[in-house]
Amino acid sequence: MPAHAPDGFAVPFAWYECFIEQTPVDPEACTGARADCVDEGRPASVCDAAQALCASAPEGETIKQHAVRLLDDAGFRADSALREASLDGLRWIMRHSEVDATFGDLLNARVAQVFGDAKVRLRSSTNAEDLEGFSGAGLYQSTSAWAAGEDAAADRIRRVWASVWSWRAFEERAWWGVDHMAVRMGVAVTRSYPDEAANGVLITQNIADPVVAGMYVNVQLGEVSVTNPTDGALPEVFSIIPGPGGIQVAR
Repeated sequence: MPAHAPDGFAVPFAWYECFIEQTPVDPEACTGARADCVDEGRPASVCDAAQALCASAPEGETIKQHAVRLLDDAGFRADSALREASLDGLRWIMRHSEVDATFGDLLNARVAQVFGDAKVRLRSSTNAEDLEGFSGAGLYQSTSAWAAGEDAAADRIRRVWASVWSWRAFEERAWWGVDHMAVRMGVAVTRSYPDEAANGVLITQNIADPVVAGMYVNVQLGEVSVTNPTDGALPEVFSIIPGPGGIQVAR
């Protein structure tokens, strides 16, 4: 693989687990999350209810304990508007909480060592996707970063970690019976390539027709997301099949 893959490295699940297990929820963060809730256009009454649920935390509650408490709350489970606002608040808290200083220095230094001052992509990679019967495609967020500055990797990685608790990801997992507290977020750090010709997914099996050898491709032209395309963009799906005169494409 090294000769045929781009440079990069992985941030393992353990650092996500460390972040949610050791980071306390500052009571003032609930106030900040409430202001963000209103700014994003939710009804004030819903944001007030989410703030009240957030602020009822016992002293010293960590992000992980906070998530467990939300899951155990009857109102959170029954009221979808409160659930969505509370999850948004949890993500806001995660995005505005400090990462472990040792980890932050290590991550930024590694980005600088591998990529210098080039822009990188922090790519989400959880243990709750590409599962048997559950793809999880497009549920989690990736983001861009640098080795230093206001968009340093150590700060931006919080956005990727927080996407574990996005409304879309949470509801999809709930529908399929995936244990939310068993989800871990790893991050692949690679070079960010502007002006991409295409992006997509290739599987080295012909899942469109398992009895025929080949590969399966789902690809989007340009830089439009293949998992969450916008403005009516339609990804192309085809199989690459070996034939007598070379490869053939079956659309």
